[in-house]
Amino acid sequence: MKYIPDSEIESLSFTRNPDNLRIASFPRVMELDLLLSFVWYVTWKDLAFFSECTAKSTGCGFEVTGSRYDDEFDLDEERWTGVQISNSFDDEPIVLSTQAYENFCLRLLDFAEAVAKTENQPILRTAQISPPTRNVNQS
Repeated sequence: MKYIPDSEIESLSFTRNPDNLRIASFPRVMELDLLLSFVWYVTWKDLAFFSECTAKSTGCGFEVTGSRYDDEFDLDEERWTGVQISNSFDDEPIVLSTQAYENFCLRLLDFAEAVAKTENQPILRTAQISPPTRNVNQS
């Protein structure tokens, strides 16, 4: 597993994904391809689920990618500290600190909310999506 420094995660800036299904993207950085894939799979239909997982500090999965906290491991696998991002293509997982991951998720939710308002996305009319209140790890 490759551990990613918090500073690399904090420096990422979201951009609007050009396809209307997916919400966000960020400039490609080779070692963060798994995280970019994770972001691409957070769609409008998955936003409530993603928000709930973020609020509860639990991992979440989307089609071929997902996140797991360090207390969600299988007994026969290598341990890690933080949050693991992996996919079903057997790429080597990456690990972010819990604080960097949660701040990243909150930033993604904030970005999604701004896009939804700007584009008048239907999700604003069909679901109650609000980013979780920030906790002691807030930045």
